Amino acid sequence: MTSNAQARQGLTNQIRGAIIAQIKQLPVPQAVHGVVTNHTTGPPSSLTVTLQGTSTEISGIRYFDSYTPTIGDTVVGHKVGTDYYVVGKFQE
Repeated sequence: MTSNAQARQGLTNQIRGAIIAQIKQLPVPQAVHGVVTNHTTGPPSSLTVTLQGTSTEISGIRYFDSYTPTIGDTVVGHKVGTDYYVVGKFQE
């Protein structure tokens, strides 16, 4: 391998290492589910959900346009960092 090729390979490895280090620092989504106890039309529209197995209510949860909220729905969502969002509901 020529010295130019070695230099490019070294730089590529450095960049790859830096990207991997940044990815490892991203928050990992955590799946959560619970029951909708309130719905506000906003803007922005949001939900209050009691997390499954607890009495903890989380308000201000955003949701996807494909979901039409109803009080009492059992919903599934994700927690990313300190933010929650609902992706849909379980079928009855």
